Amino acid sequence: MIKASATLKEALQIGVKTYRDLRKDSIPSGWERHHIFEKRFADRLGTNKYDMLSIAIPKEIHYKITDEVRKEIPRIKNYDDYTRDEIIEAHQRVYRKLYRNTNDADEEAVYEFLWEFSKTRQHTAN
Repeated sequence: MIKASATLKEALQIGVKTYRDLRKDSIPSGWERHHIFEKRFADRLGTNKYDMLSIAIPKEIHYKITDEVRKEIPRIKNYDDYTRDEIIEAHQRVYRKLYRNTNDADEEAVYEFLWEFSKTRQHTAN
């Protein structure tokens, strides 16, 4: 069961939405709009960055996730060698790792939510 935290509650009040819709919403100062599956993989996932599901989270958490995803799949010009499954599973590993390794209960709830959400493999609202 996902534990409640102030950050996760606030993030979920704003909602999990397409990036297009989340851009229209006001988010707290120091927060960013996070693509649950990185936007650089939109083409490989058969979508575009605006239709991908996103959530507002504190920038410190966003940066940690981005750093870990880049360790799993480094930035390159062409991601054609990565399958949809490999991309999704890399994100799942990152969220699980961050969830299991954080000592901050507030962050832990956010990572746990993202890990559980990523298991649905849903990257767009469709």
